[in-house]
Amino acid sequence: MATLIEQGNPGNQFSFPILDTYEFIPVVQFKKPSKYTAEGEELIPSEERASLAKYIDDDKRNFNILHLTTSKKMIKLPFTVKKGSSASWDNDGFIEPQLSIKDANFKIISTTKILTKYNSDIEVELSLEGSESTSFYLDFYANDNEDLFKGGIKNIFCGRVKIVFYLLSPKVFSKKELNNYVKYIVFNKSLSGEYGYSDLDKHDCVTAINRSLRKLLKDNSIPAKANMDDQMLKMIDMNYATNQISIDFKDIDGNKTTGISDPYDYLNKTLVENLNENLTDSNGFYFFGMSIMDGYHSVMIVVNKVSASNIKYNAYDQHGSVLGDVNLWYNALTLNEWLLNYVNLGNTTLSGNRGKIITTITQIKHNVENN
Repeated sequence: MATLIEQGNPGNQFSFPILDTYEFIPVVQFKKPSKYTAEGEELIPSEERASLAKYIDDDKRNFNILHLTTSKKMIKLPFTVKKGSSASWDNDGFIEPQLSIKDANFKIISTTKILTKYNSDIEVELSLEGSESTSFYLDFYANDNEDLFKGGIKNIFCGRVKIVFYLLSPKVFSKKELNNYVKYIVFNKSLSGEYGYSDLDKHDCVTAINRSLRKLLKDNSIPAKANMDDQMLKMIDMNYATNQISIDFKDIDGNKTTGISDPYDYLNKTLVENLNENLTDSNGFYFFGMSIMDGYHSVMIVVNKVSASNIKYNAYDQHGSVLGDVNLWYNALTLNEWLLNYVNLGNTTLSGNRGKIITTITQIKHNVENN
């Protein structure tokens, strides 16, 4: 039953069979999802479906759930309340957000009972303090405020978004951090003249690595070294990098190359296999400093793991991308063949001899102890 209440005289009530007309029946939708660009959050359309309460019109009841992925500890999400039933006259009431997860580390810290009306915006603020990655739903339920019409339907399921929370590894960098790195690479590429060491000079390969790391890690105290191996060892010493990993090659007879012997192919693992073994479950961007042939050339490899099912790569030196375009991403075969061709060409040192075939990668990371 629904109850009609006389304004100013709440004792005068008239009850009658429930009709949607006298109910507050909204739908709660993410506000302008295509324009949502909060730092550290990604809103992704999914194939996962949801069905709202039966009182909501057919064209609004069933929909694809949006997934909000983040590693942030606090998020504030915007939503719009819209009319969910064309038969509804009662245009205001309460929206009550709820989490599907029962864990004190994940909670709503804004009000959980919001008085609102159709075509209004609301915000929900969440605290995410979990110790492991997980996912859960932020659901919305509607109830009448019973100001004029005392609705008989309770807890109308009227909205859903999925929260995907992941713990961010120190080895993972954001798109903003990547953009700062590439901005320096593009600037250095645009300069002309002799190599130098001031901020306005064009930098050689190892100096470019040093300056770009300062940009990436926001630490101008990182000292510059004349050799890439020394630079990476200094990064390890400052807790900005992990251990060095050797990329081994074999000669045409299948033996591991040493000294100046000609490389024919990768020995056991390709460059990309070594890179991928050092990725974590966290999605984002991974940086690896590469010393080619005892530091003959210095390159920074970036692994794009925004999508775990579509990992891509690029590699940068003082001239831009060694693979082509700083703004594009390349497949594993392209990167593997580039390195193999580079060392196979026998790039000479200043003495005219082939460079030694000792190539290493060192993974860059945030120094969480200093953050």
